[in-house]
Amino acid sequence: ESVELHPRPGALGEYVPPADEIQEAIAAIWREMLGIEQVGIHDSFFELGGHSLLATRVVSRLRRILGVGLRVGMMFETPTVAGLAERIRDLASSGDASNAQANLLEEIEGLSEEEARRILMEDKGNGDASEPPTVR
Repeated sequence: ESVELHPRPGALGEYVPPADEIQEAIAAIWREMLGIEQVGIHDSFFELGGHSLLATRVVSRLRRILGVGLRVGMMFETPTVAGLAERIRDLASSGDASNAQANLLEEIEGLSEEEARRILMEDKGNGDASEPPTVR
């Protein structure tokens, strides 16, 4: 799907472009999901129009692309591309798979049944979250 992109809000301050691959990956996902032409590394996800449901989708996408145990709560703790990239680098460099798994399990346990079903359907490419996935 192509998304119509809108100019970056001028009230956000000076645009600072992504400086590395991780920042670029985050910015690209935000551009696509928020429909903003330019996402700077110091722009706040929430000031760009992001919200908790969209944050869940962003984190799910980043987990798949970057292979890290990112928690949705990190979007609220560090809502900028630069901050999130730093957290991702920390997770990746720690190499602590059990910590990442524990964080992910904590996040999953905190989801409502409706949220979990929606995420599962989204990941399977099925837009209808009203039906549970078939277990084989």
